[in-house]
Parts: sequence; C-alpha cells; structure tokens
Amino acid sequence: GGPGAPGDEREPAELLRRALHAYAARSPVLIAVDDVHLADGHSHRWLVETARHLDRLALPVLLAVTERSQYDVDTPGPGFTHTLSPALTRTQTLAPLTPGAAGALVRARFPAATRTWVDSCVRAGAGSPLLLRALLDDLGDPARHPWVPETAAALYPGAYQAAVSWWLDSAGPGTAEVARNLAVL
Repeated sequence: GGPGAPGDEREPAELLRRALHAYAARSPVLIAVDDVHLADGHSHRWLVETARHLDRLALPVLLAVTERSQYDVDTPGPGFTHTLSPALTRTQTLAPLTPGAAGALVRARFPAATRTWVDSCVRAGAGSPLLLRALLDDLGDPARHPWVPETAAALYPGAYQAAVSWWLDSAGPGTAEVARNLAVL
C-alpha cells in the first residue's frame, strides 16, 4: 500500500523494538506515557504490542501509562488494556487530592502560610494537583499575596488560567460546556 497503509508502521515499530531491547539489555527502562488515549494510532498500537510481549522479554522494562476514562472523552477504540491479559496489567484509579493532602502540599511549599490562606488554596485547587500547583505558582509567597482571589480572572494571565484552559480543552465537549455554564453563574 501507499503512505498510511498498515505496513508503513512495521519498520519504525521494529526500530523502536530494537532500541528498547538494546537499552534494556544495559539497564532497567521505564517507558512512561501520560494520556495514552491521545497517542497517534501507530504509537498506540506499538505501545499495546510492547505491553503484550513484555513478559517474554526477560529484560527489565516497566511500561506505565495514564488513560483518561471520562464519559465525554473519545478514546481510540477500546481502552489501552482491553486486549491485554489481566496478568500483564495493574489498573489504578487516581482519586482527587484529599483536603488534607492538598493542604500538606501548600504547607510544604509555604510553611508560614495562614490556615485561611491554605484552606483557600485547597478550595481553589479542587482536588487537582495541576490546578493547585498552578495556583501556588501564580500566588507565590503568601506575604506577596495575602489573600487568594475569588476568580481566576484576577490571576490572568498566569499558570492557573492556563491550567484551567488546558483542562477545559482536553476534558471533552460535555464537561467543558457544563464548566463554562457554571462559571457564568
């Protein structure tokens, strides 16, 4: 076939397989892929095939992937582990940060912060490490920003605004529409 035909991916896949074997023969290898559901088809197939054959490699390779399972995010067909043996996979669902864990992250970065400031940051972070870290980046030291703004607009432009925009862009149309409508209220 021509460009884009299934055979076109065999050569790059074989080169990647050889590189993986060469690196893993020298030292342990970690392959980490965030948001694997966004990978192009060739990469997604290579990762699934690699996962399928890792147990036969007898080489120290760990493949860790994240995949969003949100109702309105389109995945490229069945989920990553769908065709893999349960003996090969371990699935973990990550819960949002608890208020205690989020508060500990804020206090670790700003030990002198007041309880009110920490609680406001925890609320604005909404259990998301991404949002919480972006907020802390924008606010900086509590002495510089003794209060946490009520709206994201007060931090514009900044890391928090960028994180919210990224989340809305990648959340799926249903979630983004609901979030935007709630923001108006």
